[in-house]
Amino acid sequence: MQSLENANLSTLNDIESIVKDSHLSAIQKVDEIEKLLEKKTLALKEILTEKKVFDTVVEGKYDFIESKSVSLQGKLSGILKAIEFDEKASNKNLIEAINYFKNNPTLTNKTPKAFLDEEECIAVFDGDKFRVSLYKILLFFHVSDSIKNGTLNLQYSYRYKNFDDYMIDKNDWIKNKELLLMKHEMEYLKPFDAFMNTVKDKVEASYKETNHNISNGTNTYFTTSDDSYILKTPKLEKDEDEEKNPLAKYFPTEEYLSVIDVLNSIDKETDFLSSFQHYSQSRIKSNHNLLLASILGYGCNLSLSRMGKISKGINENQLDNTKIWYFSEDNTTEANDKIVAYMEKLELVQIVRHHTDVNHTSSDGQKYSIASNIDSTNTGHSNKYFGADKGVVTYTFIDESNRLFHSTVINVSERESGVCY
Repeated sequence: MQSLENANLSTLNDIESIVKDSHLSAIQKVDEIEKLLEKKTLALKEILTEKKVFDTVVEGKYDFIESKSVSLQGKLSGILKAIEFDEKASNKNLIEAINYFKNNPTLTNKTPKAFLDEEECIAVFDGDKFRVSLYKILLFFHVSDSIKNGTLNLQYSYRYKNFDDYMIDKNDWIKNKELLLMKHEMEYLKPFDAFMNTVKDKVEASYKETNHNISNGTNTYFTTSDDSYILKTPKLEKDEDEEKNPLAKYFPTEEYLSVIDVLNSIDKETDFLSSFQHYSQSRIKSNHNLLLASILGYGCNLSLSRMGKISKGINENQLDNTKIWYFSEDNTTEANDKIVAYMEKLELVQIVRHHTDVNHTSSDGQKYSIASNIDSTNTGHSNKYFGADKGVVTYTFIDESNRLFHSTVINVSERESGVCY
């Protein structure tokens, strides 16, 4: 319908342009209009043909839905029967249908149908025939949509429960009003009438200011038309005030960040790249780009040859040289320790701990396949995980603040439990 409307408007606009063209005679204008109409008629026929196809699809949509519903019935029937809904705060018609579905293994034409709209009801109860499969799938559709829009609430859910359940219980509020206001630092709301009067005064002043700016034309976001108005929303300016966003100081301001930018930001705060000194302990200056590319390659389990191919201005030989002369175990451990120590200073790390004076940790192994051309005393065979190939186990230690403070590589045949002690 929108396509038809656009086509007709386009035709009228083109005819108007021809009529107003002062360079054309009356006969020429008629000829141009005839050509235009011939061209536009073909376009309209195509749109009407598409409309007929669409109408046919709409008429047969319930047949299509029913034919595809068998697999969904097996997956969703058990789920729907297991979920407990908040019946008091949910759509009564839908709850009636759900309870009937749960308690009756066989559905008949006596099933509740008040939740269906008129078109769906006609499709399901087609004459004397009751289309059970179509009824089930439409019930699933309504349940899904109602959970999302809040007309069907779950009994045990944080996200989809009744809105009133998120509120403080009324009796609890009456009993502990002063304590709750004090706890949440909202004691200024206690004289509520005085607080609301202040708010009303501010709102009234804002309205007066806005209307004054509109009247004298200084409000550039408000423009009037013949019978209405247009309101433009100003672009929201990002507030980087650290008092309002205390974590902003730790991150770059760009909306999209590359991994290299993240690593550079971490190095700016921790100076962890300085730990990667040349093996000879000489003052040979290290190349930060090579160090970061090598770290990224190892961290993402990529080969240095692949990193060399996908990196600009870096080749495999440079990365291999960096690996040999800078990536000792001591250097890597020192760099990791700097990052772990810096994380200890972050406010967020302290918040996520259950106890400020106790730090809980956990450890686990992760298996990695190793290329056949890599020689290592830690690699071994494990048909269960690698088939005919070889692999290793990287055993990592992490605390409840998500700080990975130690890791080691062991053979796949070793027991992981022994690494903990």
